[in-house]
Amino acid sequence: MDDRETRLKSRIRLYWILWSISVAVFFLVRFTAFLSTTQDARFGLLAVFTILLTAGFLALHVHEYQRLLYYLKANHRQMWEYLTFNVPILGHGHITNSGRIQKFLFSREDLGDPGVAFLKSNYKRLLLLSLAALLVYPCIVLSCVV
Repeated sequence: MDDRETRLKSRIRLYWILWSISVAVFFLVRFTAFLSTTQDARFGLLAVFTILLTAGFLALHVHEYQRLLYYLKANHRQMWEYLTFNVPILGHGHITNSGRIQKFLFSREDLGDPGVAFLKSNYKRLLLLSLAALLVYPCIVLSCVV
């Protein structure tokens, strides 16, 4: 496996596994150690879980987003320049145009490069994981109310 294949390796399955484990640990702690505690204590557990999960998802999104941008910068400079702004003091690439990025992510355009197609697909799969986490979250909240 060469260096390029290593960089383009998908970690989405690992992210799904880690998220599943974190939800399972939450429910395990909630229904064992926090079984007969006050509602305030349960909401404290929920707050800690929410903060950690949100920070984790934000970090994952930033990481996968940057992987795509760095790949575009290295291999498709013109597209990278189109997706980023040139700020006079900072230079080019420090601020992205989120509307252009979203259009690019969900378009069929892959610039004829399988690496771009892979990274776009990878990011969309991360969005799917985020949606799944968002849909499961009400169950987590309800477990703290009961």
